[in-house]
Amino acid sequence: MEFQPVLVSLDTVKRQEVRWLWRGRIPRGRLTGLVGDPGIGKSWLALAIAAAVTTGEPLPGEADKREADNVLLLTAEDDLADTVRPRLEDIGADLSRVKVLTAVKGGSGGERFPQLPDDLVRLETELANGSYALVIIDPLNAYLGTSIDTHRDADLRSVLGALAALAQRTGVALLFILHLNKGQRDKAIYRAQGSIAYVAAARAVHLVGVNPDDERERALVCLKSNLGPKPTALAFEITDDGFRWCGESTLTEADLLAPDQGARGPSALDRAKTFLQELLAEGPVEAEAVQAAAREAGIAEKTLQRAKDALGVISDRTGFGPDGRWTWVLPSKGISTATTKTGTGS
Repeated sequence: MEFQPVLVSLDTVKRQEVRWLWRGRIPRGRLTGLVGDPGIGKSWLALAIAAAVTTGEPLPGEADKREADNVLLLTAEDDLADTVRPRLEDIGADLSRVKVLTAVKGGSGGERFPQLPDDLVRLETELANGSYALVIIDPLNAYLGTSIDTHRDADLRSVLGALAALAQRTGVALLFILHLNKGQRDKAIYRAQGSIAYVAAARAVHLVGVNPDDERERALVCLKSNLGPKPTALAFEITDDGFRWCGESTLTEADLLAPDQGARGPSALDRAKTFLQELLAEGPVEAEAVQAAAREAGIAEKTLQRAKDALGVISDRTGFGPDGRWTWVLPSKGISTATTKTGTGS
């Protein structure tokens, strides 16, 4: 059989604007990847996004509430009763809007674990019936079955291409989670389970990692965005009380991968300490001037405060009323801690 080229005249293609589930970060009708080392909060983060979708609450960077929507979850590593439900419940999700695909059932009544190459049609049927806005697959490789060789790009691209087409047909945002491999390359985009096929198929890819200077803080850093400019990094924390967004972050891909690199340069905290030592070497400097200079130098406010505490920098107030000023000074410059006052400049 002889095949002929199929051509489309571009002037017949109807222009469409990108639809966003989370503006600038997760597009609808496309694949989005969430990558990072195991155990650093990828699943927590995905559930926090899901919770906002089910309640219509705005996500960081958004001002307006959205229409509440349904979420389909495929999770292979977390127990539903002691992990998934408690996390979603504590975040404030509408649990009635979250469905979990745990198995597929045959005509004889037998059940088996879902496999994306074989069950894409069944998955699409459920998406059409359930009015879902978001699908989370955590982790993606657990659902690829045994027929896909994940070390062969051609095998991966065949299933990822079909998954991308499904997302486009149904209009859902499909968020898949991947672990990073243990390679020594410095770019996470090449370490997603060892194949570039994953990130090639996704229109947006985000890295999740731990602040090397503060193990309590995690960050979400955009590695790839084909549909718009890369958004600002975001910080979040996972504590005994659950998940909490912490605003914008200055952390970069290199910062998040620093613990895996054999040779690291000065940490963010070390840089902030050196900055303060140099700035305050001649004596007291107004606190506002220190903070402004730190912002110019790309030093985060929290990192600056940690450096201040580590060096024992003293906050001292001079003057009274509206003419009063807070200054920062190194302890070696002769300001007695006995006369030091605390306040907004500390």
